[in-house]
Amino acid sequence: MEEIDINGLLADMTKTDEELEQVQGEFLGLLKELTSSDASIMASLKDLIGKMEG
Repeated sequence: MEEIDINGLLADMTKTDEELEQVQGEFLGLLKELTSSDASIMASLKDLIGKMEG
């Protein structure tokens, strides 16, 4: 049976979480730059941004 490096696995998971957080922040920034003259679209966009921000 192959031995698993738990500490290495945890370190990789932490790095992946940090990378995901960074990408989500960049995506959120891009969403905030979007505009539309359609009030319904803007309301949906605002709702999505609110959900992403927690």
